[in-house]
Amino acid sequence: MVPRSADIEGVKEGSYGTGDNFREDDEIVEELEKKRKTKHLTVVVVVSFLVLIIVVRLIEKRKLFDFGGKAKVQMRRFEKHVDNLPHLGIAKNFPRWGIAGLGRISLDFALILNLQGGNLEAVAAGSLPESYTRAKRFAQSRGVRKWYGSYEELANDPNIDIVYIGTTNHLHCTLALLFLKAGKHVLVEKPTATNIHEVLLMINEAQKQQKLLATNFWNTAFPVTNWAEQQTASGLMGKLIAMRGDMAFQAVHNNTDRFLNAKLGGGAMLDMGCYLIQTYLHFLSVQIPQIKHIFEYSIQKNNISFISNFTSHQQISNLGQISNTGVDIENLAALNVAGIYGQFGISFQRDSPFNFEFLFSHGRLELVAPSNCPEHAYMTVRRDASTESHPPLPCCGQRDIDSQHIDSLLPPFPPDQKQQYPGTMGFAYMMHHVELCIADPHCLDLPIVPYWIQLATQYYVDQLRYQLFL
Repeated sequence: MVPRSADIEGVKEGSYGTGDNFREDDEIVEELEKKRKTKHLTVVVVVSFLVLIIVVRLIEKRKLFDFGGKAKVQMRRFEKHVDNLPHLGIAKNFPRWGIAGLGRISLDFALILNLQGGNLEAVAAGSLPESYTRAKRFAQSRGVRKWYGSYEELANDPNIDIVYIGTTNHLHCTLALLFLKAGKHVLVEKPTATNIHEVLLMINEAQKQQKLLATNFWNTAFPVTNWAEQQTASGLMGKLIAMRGDMAFQAVHNNTDRFLNAKLGGGAMLDMGCYLIQTYLHFLSVQIPQIKHIFEYSIQKNNISFISNFTSHQQISNLGQISNTGVDIENLAALNVAGIYGQFGISFQRDSPFNFEFLFSHGRLELVAPSNCPEHAYMTVRRDASTESHPPLPCCGQRDIDSQHIDSLLPPFPPDQKQQYPGTMGFAYMMHHVELCIADPHCLDLPIVPYWIQLATQYYVDQLRYQLFL
């Protein structure tokens, strides 16, 4: 038998050997081949595993494959719910909006104004260096044809009907007065200002110029809040006894931002506490409408001493903490106004449920988080114990006799845009109320956020801050 030299490794060409030699050589070849295949398979498995890990990580970070899945779902949700929001622009080219202050919240405000058909005419920056460049960049990102490097230029633009002020808190009063004196209506971001004296100045100037001044307490414009008002007024749950709410988050320690910067009007109470106090007063007035009279009288007389006399017997307390930057970072506030209690937590150093509860004599209502832009609320009605002669079994609460809820969903933020704050698609509700008001020559006080509640909110915010700073 003649061996096949090509099949035998290690055997010199032309050497023959015995049959045993051939068998040994075949076994060696087979062993080497097995080792080679095993090594190759191991390398393939290891490399495949590493590639799989990399691909999964990239998919998670949405840097390699997206397939448009999440974006398509968001777009479908946006298209489904966007018609739930009111369309803006009462008439062609009216009202014409300007924006002063081009920070994070103004980015969202401008986008929603444009999406819902509003007329955004011009924007202005002016409180930081390179204001013209920043204004131009902002305008181009939002499709605005005019931009200014100073607030005075925006005030002097004759083609502006209303200005939204989205600056840091310490500039709210100064800019509101500037634009009101220039004949513009004003929507100022919350808080209205940094103290009650500034708020009174702003209201007086608005009335003098016969222009609208409104604070962007946009929570009052939501359909869910309106539903809660109706349930409160219906009396189904009995008398409103108490309200409680909580708003908090861990603020980043960055003194250039407003949150922890006293010079910019920072602090948790001005940032979020004003929402809770405003909601408290808003619903308190649903049950006790006369509460507003003393604040309206103070506005009429341009004198806040009347408020101090009226509130001298009220209970107001606040436990909390002040940061090393001079702003409040923790508040546990309690109020008793006209016999209706309020208990509120506001913080820059912890988590929060961000809800708001209304406790009635025989019922309960809750604005589900986030309560400053609520999409859900529910109500529970119990039997009225005042009509019963025996305690219930099992003790001690009365049984439920009714429950209701409301869901009014916002469309998701456009998937191709970065959202700066939660729920800001709901800005459209507030914009709509403001536009309707300034289109009516008889509307000089926004019904959902009237002057008295802007003044009263600032008064109690001031009082609670004084409790800490004194």
